Amino acid sequence: MELVKELVKKAIPSLSSDKMDALMARLVELGVQCEDDLILVEAPDIQDTMPLIQCRRLVKAFQGDSQAAPQFRSPGPTSTPLPQSDDLPPTPPETPPAHTPSAHSPSCEPYSIPWHKMPSKLMDVLGEKKWILERMIHSRIEPVVDSQLPREQAGFRRGRSTADQVTLLCQDIEDSFQDSEKAGAVYLDLTAAYDTVWLRGLHLKLLRTIPDRHMVKFIMETLSNRSFILQTSSGQCSRLRRLKNGVPQGSVLSPMLFNVYIHDLPDTASRKYGYADDLTIMLSRPTWKAMEEGLNEDMGTLVAYLRRWRLQLSVGKTVAAAYHLSTREARRELEVRVDNKCLEVQQAPMYLGVRLDRTLSFKKHLEEVKAKVTSRVALIRRLAGTTWGASAKTLRISTQALVFSVAEYCAPLWSRSPHARKESSVRKLMAETYPIQRETINDGTNVKVLKEEWPFLFEAAHLFDHASRLLGFSVQNKLAQELSKKELGINNFLDTKGMKMGEGPVQLICGIVRYFKENPDHLFCKNELLQ
Repeated sequence: MELVKELVKKAIPSLSSDKMDALMARLVELGVQCEDDLILVEAPDIQDTMPLIQCRRLVKAFQGDSQAAPQFRSPGPTSTPLPQSDDLPPTPPETPPAHTPSAHSPSCEPYSIPWHKMPSKLMDVLGEKKWILERMIHSRIEPVVDSQLPREQAGFRRGRSTADQVTLLCQDIEDSFQDSEKAGAVYLDLTAAYDTVWLRGLHLKLLRTIPDRHMVKFIMETLSNRSFILQTSSGQCSRLRRLKNGVPQGSVLSPMLFNVYIHDLPDTASRKYGYADDLTIMLSRPTWKAMEEGLNEDMGTLVAYLRRWRLQLSVGKTVAAAYHLSTREARRELEVRVDNKCLEVQQAPMYLGVRLDRTLSFKKHLEEVKAKVTSRVALIRRLAGTTWGASAKTLRISTQALVFSVAEYCAPLWSRSPHARKESSVRKLMAETYPIQRETINDGTNVKVLKEEWPFLFEAAHLFDHASRLLGFSVQNKLAQELSKKELGINNFLDTKGMKMGEGPVQLICGIVRYFKENPDHLFCKNELLQ
């Protein structure tokens, strides 16, 4: 706190010792531990210790000291190079202006970065195509930020997807079923999460996350001085308004900045599952009372955190749900309260595009998928006439975009669930598209294009289902024997290569290629066929 006291004395030299002691006590009460925390202090917080004008002057000094532009010294005999962070790529040295002292001059006067002397073409490109600059910043700070994010946050991170989070949540619920416990989940909804990010709080967390204050200053410059104008359909425009908080929607940096903003969520007894601003907590306990008490305590902790960092929880849209296999208590509802208001309880809430019912039977989800796929398969039928139908390329793109995108979303989750009973209806609808796929694959398609444009044939998670429809027999069990009965030539082909028939995906693809009378040599090289 000595550095904090020095900053206060520098801002208000005439401050008496009594007021200084009162001010320092107030800052400690607010939770200030170092000089970086001073940017979070506002004038009303310290109004009781000194006059309002002095409070505003002090707060302005705090902000000016934390957000001051980086100063560089001209090269001289006593100058030392700026320290570079070990975690971030080094920045090239700045070229000194023409009026700077020479290398042998003893003068070390500070000067700011001469932005006005940057090449005009470079500034024009950065101004017109801001996404280029954002991608450069993103690629530089991503390794540093990603290593500090918690594992439960999967939003917009490499190697993570929505399907991973849904599968993880369902697996934990299934584990509670195996332990004869009941699971309760609360799906939190944040009101305009990106638009309500507190920039001063984000600045503090960036300083704690990224070990390069110049980079943090540059990022905060891109978020400040943003304005907008509302224009109606009749051409009328509102006056110019400035945005004090929030990160821009659609920006490359916004998802990462939001992840940094909420990366320090408090520890809870419940497990957390986050994907950007979609946050869910789940707790499993043997009794209803213990589960409700734990969820209420964790919700109180999270609500206090959200209020501290000025994020708004939408109590009306936040829902709770219970998961168990007890038919006797099927109508039992969780009682989770926030601000003495009981949260809405839903039987099958939507989480990242998947409806999760009480027993994880996925009944409602599959009914919705069936309705969507039915209408879209009907559109594909209209395009698949033998004489007047669309081209093979159009059929392929339409099938992938309209049908497969809906039917295969989180398919490994519900297709392998022991409680699912409705997946066969979706499979039957998907089977109607296979004749179209056969024609598309056989229509002058080489095997390389087959691998690039029909990647589902090469994914082990979906391989058996598609291959069963395409080949006309079940390949889920005893794959080698079934393929040998259907096409003995595959064994002969593998024998010529010095290999044996196996149950791996590559051998299954060989069978599919052989079934379509393609030459496997066009698709696979010898080392890809090796077990």
